[in-house]
Amino acid sequence: MIDEVATLTDYFSIPAGFAAIPMTSVGPWVLGGDDCDEWDICVEFVLENREAPRYGTYCIANQATLVTCDTEQSLTAEAPLTVTTGEDETTLCVEKTAAVIGWTEYIRYELNPESFIYIGADEIDEGVLGPQIVEAECTNNTHTLTVAGAIKVTNLGCYPTDGLRIVDTIQMLRITPEAPMAAFDGDCWVDIACVEVDTSCKPMLFPGEWYYYPYEVTFTVDDLELAGLASFQFRNQAYVEICNYDDDAEVDGVYAYAPLCLPLYPDMITVETVAEMESCDVIPFGECASLNVEAAFSYRQLLVVTNDDEKSTIDVCTDIAFSGRIWANDCVCEAEYFDLAIHVDSFKCAAGEVREINLSSEDYVSDCDTLYLCFGCEEVEVYISAFLSYMEGQELYLDDSNFVFGEGKLAVGALLIEFEAY
Repeated sequence: MIDEVATLTDYFSIPAGFAAIPMTSVGPWVLGGDDCDEWDICVEFVLENREAPRYGTYCIANQATLVTCDTEQSLTAEAPLTVTTGEDETTLCVEKTAAVIGWTEYIRYELNPESFIYIGADEIDEGVLGPQIVEAECTNNTHTLTVAGAIKVTNLGCYPTDGLRIVDTIQMLRITPEAPMAAFDGDCWVDIACVEVDTSCKPMLFPGEWYYYPYEVTFTVDDLELAGLASFQFRNQAYVEICNYDDDAEVDGVYAYAPLCLPLYPDMITVETVAEMESCDVIPFGECASLNVEAAFSYRQLLVVTNDDEKSTIDVCTDIAFSGRIWANDCVCEAEYFDLAIHVDSFKCAAGEVREINLSSEDYVSDCDTLYLCFGCEEVEVYISAFLSYMEGQELYLDDSNFVFGEGKLAVGALLIEFEAY
């Protein structure tokens, strides 16, 4: 029989921007050669919109061609398909503002009194009687900053948002002169603080709607570990996500960034300086007698500097004490005590666009007594004289482009013990 067998081919023409993924066989098919005179062939494929614009109508041409094997006669049939891409899915536009609204600094110094306090019976070197420069160890330098602003979220899609979530993050980057500028936008940024922004005031945005979500985040930075804030750059990152973000975008949310610039000066600087020491020394007297001297020294200063739009202030509270007792190891008499203390409270403020503060304080205290001791068969008269003198000063200068703060202090104290035997 002529033309008992024929070949069927089905052609599809896919528009640009789409991709077709076949789910069944796509032919060609050989028909005939058996007793069947009717065939049903099903072709299925998934059509994906990868780059085609929304709100569009597209035609998918479909043509089936049957060609007989002997005479090669051709029969065709067409069944075009119409596809619409539909509305825009939900996408977001995010903008943000960020500003440092609060900045405080806490500094703690610890002094080692043994490096500049001498208690003993040895002769004092004349070279150590003058003022001494003492190095103070900084054991804490913490900056606390508060950043506030608003995050503007706009729904650019055609459907309401679902599951709106906003996370605001503070990031930090070390600046090195040899690093290229491109490195500043890489993976070198380190997250140092984050907060989830409250969206309960507007949990859903309708198509075309926008809203400002306020936020505030407070964080601390240890400047001892950083070795200088000037070597670092800060920025603020907002991440906004929804559950129904446009599938074509292959993301769930959008990032937005804002630089963070530190103000010229902190709102508050707190400087705490402490020093404590205890000593017990034995002063030989003769071959078998001795005098015991027990002394304690303490120094504590709390200095607070405040700056606002109207004025700057310096508030200082200082306590310095030198105390102890003296007794003989073979004497039944009670010990003689000495107790010297200085307390200084000072305050000063300045207002205006240019501010200058110079603050100074000083004080002096002394104590003396006579102690009669009996070493063996001899009576010994011991003169005890102690004094403590202290001076301190602070200065501040502030204008539109400069902020300078400094302080100095000087303490002189001594305990003099003199013996006179009869």
